[in-house]
Amino acid sequence: MEKECEICGRKIERVPSRFKNRKHIYCSNKCKVESFKTIKEVPCSFCGKLTKSRNHLRNKHNFCNRECTNRFKAQTYKKDFEIEIDFKGCHIIKSHFVQPNGYVKVKRNGKEYTAHRWIYQQKKGNIPKGMIVRHSCDNKLCINPDHLLLGTYKDNMQDAVRRNRLSCGDKHYNSKLSENQVRAIIEIGKNNKKYYQIAKEFNVNRTTIERIIKKLSWKHIH
Repeated sequence: MEKECEICGRKIERVPSRFKNRKHIYCSNKCKVESFKTIKEVPCSFCGKLTKSRNHLRNKHNFCNRECTNRFKAQTYKKDFEIEIDFKGCHIIKSHFVQPNGYVKVKRNGKEYTAHRWIYQQKKGNIPKGMIVRHSCDNKLCINPDHLLLGTYKDNMQDAVRRNRLSCGDKHYNSKLSENQVRAIIEIGKNNKKYYQIAKEFNVNRTTIERIIKKLSWKHIH
């Protein structure tokens, strides 16, 4: 069965064995090399817009710009990440190493990103300067685009306070007093007892007592 070379149009009666199982047929290596140099208009694999491509025969997918490339990759992020969907609808990453800060890092286009920021950029667009990507579900390993939203560092801290995610009071690793002891200090302070005397009684620094009584620390107890 005769084949036709895609570059020069020459009829090939006997296809060289090295080209038999190929999608594209060339009569020689010269034509094969030439195929990489030819520029043709092909549809973008993401938006369908016609774009000029030099490697249209070699590439499985062709794109009109970097944005389309990234968005196409984001469509298949479930293939890049092994995820588990919990009862809240969180897409929890199971396939990557979790950093000490609780996030997952990925390398794309020669740069390192946290996974949730990468997914946000591909699904919802660029992140403005000074803004961060917050989790509405409070799960650092979640990459569900519906759970990701923009905000400031202040918004993030307010979320942490509102959802009781901050370690405060006797839950803090550096706390030397319990909540009951702090309540006792506040009551003793109402009797105008000297700070250093109260500090000696509870075995803490004088400044600690002063800050508690002046409502500069342990504010949630007052």
